[in-house]
Amino acid sequence: MITIRDAKATDLPACVAMAKKVWEAGDYARHTFDEAMTNALGERYLNSTAHLFRVAEHDGTLIGFFMGYLGPLMFSPDLQAVETVWFVEPEYRKGGPGARMFMDFVTWGVRNGASEICVGVTTHADIDQIVGRSLLKRGFYRCGSIYKMDTKNLRA
Repeated sequence: MITIRDAKATDLPACVAMAKKVWEAGDYARHTFDEAMTNALGERYLNSTAHLFRVAEHDGTLIGFFMGYLGPLMFSPDLQAVETVWFVEPEYRKGGPGARMFMDFVTWGVRNGASEICVGVTTHADIDQIVGRSLLKRGFYRCGSIYKMDTKNLRA
């Protein structure tokens, strides 16, 4: 049975290991992954009411996690709930734990006064396929894109 619950400090090692998978699956893989920094981020999320940290567990083993935060919009006192990271092990992605954690995030954001919910896709997931269609079905709309430049070959 898969359960979704608030993360605990004892979950951090498994979440850090999953975070490394997120890192390696996306554009971030060309950068250094720092386990201590990732653990410290998890600790901040555990100890703040402005942050949500949920985990998915199957028979005692963590299979996914979701982190998000609540903060003001740029140039406005209105609040937004922003997804930080969302990961489910590939073999559990069709079982619903990702959607359940995500909807917990949406509910949490609304209950805490968010005027909008923001989700970004910075891995190599095809946002026009499963992820994008799922978000559109839930009432989200696409707004802009992210453009990056690798500066390793540039000289100041």
